[in-house]
Amino acid sequence: ALVLIGRTFPDENLRVPPGVVILGRRAHDEVLATLGGAVCSVVPSVWEEPFGIVAIEALALGIPVIASRIGGLADIVEDGVSGLMVPPGDAPALAAAMRRIVDDPALAARLADGARRRGSDYAASQVITRVEAAYARARDLARAT
Repeated sequence: ALVLIGRTFPDENLRVPPGVVILGRRAHDEVLATLGGAVCSVVPSVWEEPFGIVAIEALALGIPVIASRIGGLADIVEDGVSGLMVPPGDAPALAAAMRRIVDDPALAARLADGARRRGSDYAASQVITRVEAAYARARDLARAT
């Protein structure tokens, strides 16, 4: 089943085909629990999202991400390594990417391994060390001038 989580709008007039479940808004822990059982996560942004936290959360869980090649998502998801990238707003490309992962268990497993590795780049233990190093460099540069 395709599970959609997030806000819906009453005037959207959604036609929901069989096999699609719309959960609507959910608490963050429920979103993560649902995501943990997914074959992939889809982040089809059409605007230049600066930092795709949804994509990072999926990667951290070892879930491959299908995302629009736009904004920060283009830096977060490694096409063919931790997920698949599609042009923003290209519904046929998005559907094809979803089919590729669902229909090819070997690809899904390889992308899941890549997602786990990429997700670890965003772990607090990694990020804090890099931030502290950047502050130390800035401090040292300020002292030198």
